[in-house]
Amino acid sequence: MIKHLCALHRHLDHTDAFDIMVFAIACVAFWCCCRLGELLIDTPFDPKAHISQSTDIRWGISSNGSRYVNFDVPQTKTKADGDTINISDSTCECSATVAFEHHLSSNIDIPPNAPLFAFETADKSWSPMM
Repeated sequence: MIKHLCALHRHLDHTDAFDIMVFAIACVAFWCCCRLGELLIDTPFDPKAHISQSTDIRWGISSNGSRYVNFDVPQTKTKADGDTINISDSTCECSATVAFEHHLSSNIDIPPNAPLFAFETADKSWSPMM
């Protein structure tokens, strides 16, 4: 429910790379009806199976003036050839576009061959969200 996303938003530290990533994942999964397995990894990282930092991310504005972000996932539970995640701006404090963009701008030193939903650690390395 949206009220749960709002509660999460209120209780996370939006200056902490891990919390920023958690909120982005929650918003993208909720608004885009994604399975968490499409966004996260639970096995050793494989760019043929998992979405990486180097994925093509496309931003735009729709005909009704709403911002959107699109990116492809290499495979899903039901589509071995992958699919496109379409994020539309909900314009609320739990907007997936805003949360996703905040994640990308807060975790800028992650290498291109790392998972898309990885975060910078205190020692300046990175860790995937599992």
